[in-house]
Amino acid sequence: MSRILIIEDEKNLARFVELELKHEGYDTQVELNGRTGLQAALDDNFDVISLY
Repeated sequence: MSRILIIEDEKNLARFVELELKHEGYDTQVELNGRTGLQAALDDNFDVISLY
């Protein structure tokens, strides 16, 4: 299963994208700002990092 990191500061948009990707079978993680998103990207292994 592919892992996707979603970095988006607008909570509603991030939640919408997360739900759609989970519905398609992807493992997702959401970070709501660039600083925590960068830290998550450095700490873990993601197949895709999506910035909105």
